[in-house]
Amino acid sequence: MPRPEITDDHQLTCAVHFRYYNYLYHNFLNPLTLSKVDETNNCEDILMNFVVAHATRLPPIKLTQRKAHKPPDQGTPASAVAATKAVETDQIRFQQRQECLEAFVESFGYMPLIHSSMRMDTMLYKDPVSNMRKKYRQIETVNS
Repeated sequence: MPRPEITDDHQLTCAVHFRYYNYLYHNFLNPLTLSKVDETNNCEDILMNFVVAHATRLPPIKLTQRKAHKPPDQGTPASAVAATKAVETDQIRFQQRQECLEAFVESFGYMPLIHSSMRMDTMLYKDPVSNMRKKYRQIETVNS
């Protein structure tokens, strides 16, 4: 069996990754589905969640906290322009991800992602070491 590798084009934001899912991702997915990922360069994580959920018939696992949207500071005209561009970029990114989700559902023939209300938050922020020595310094600032 060839050993598939994740290239720079397929960087995933995950902490745990089994070779088997990588193999499924690169060898058993519809080429049109993979081309959608390459085209948008934005949906690798969604597709990997589809693959894992399809293979296991279990909800996907997300290993980081949800980030709350915070509108950027609009104190000066320059920051207002930057804030507007950031919002537009976020909207484009969201729209691309929505289109990917719809394309993946069409490709799989069903929605493999299963709803789950299970949530486990990290306890790293309760570590009594200095904040400057922590690897994830702002993890406690993320709201649920």
